[in-house]
Amino acid sequence: MRLYAILLIVFSALVFWGCSSPEAPSIVGVSDVRLNDLADIGFTLTLQNPNPKKLTIKKVKAELWLDGSPIAQIKLREPLVLPKQSEATITNSLALTFRSESDELRFLFAAATWRNGHKWEVSFSARGYYGLMPFRKTVSRTSYEQIQREFRLPAFP
Repeated sequence: MRLYAILLIVFSALVFWGCSSPEAPSIVGVSDVRLNDLADIGFTLTLQNPNPKKLTIKKVKAELWLDGSPIAQIKLREPLVLPKQSEATITNSLALTFRSESDELRFLFAAATWRNGHKWEVSFSARGYYGLMPFRKTVSRTSYEQIQREFRLPAFP
């Protein structure tokens, strides 16, 4: 009985020790961004998964901040599945929910005047599977520029 318990503990430790967390995929290209309506932003991306295992991103939730105030929540509509060590072209969309109509207007104005020094920030959490192992990535409220560098996102003009 003790031997069984010891083997179970060792096996569990080896399984979890052998599973590292995934490296973030990078965006190779953006071929299509569509504003279906203000609450639905469609996109087509080519993503590179550098990991030796398939990466499935089941859920992404984010909070968008403008000039220090939260203005909207963003959710990925469909899961993303990225085959191991390859590029994949994904078409999906984001659901954008504003906190109020005035926040929606602030967003539109700030987006139209992107270069006028508005401070864009985001916080998010993503959940999914790295092979068969679940993972979770959370990023506290941080500037868009920092997210852009960390995840190799495209720069806005």
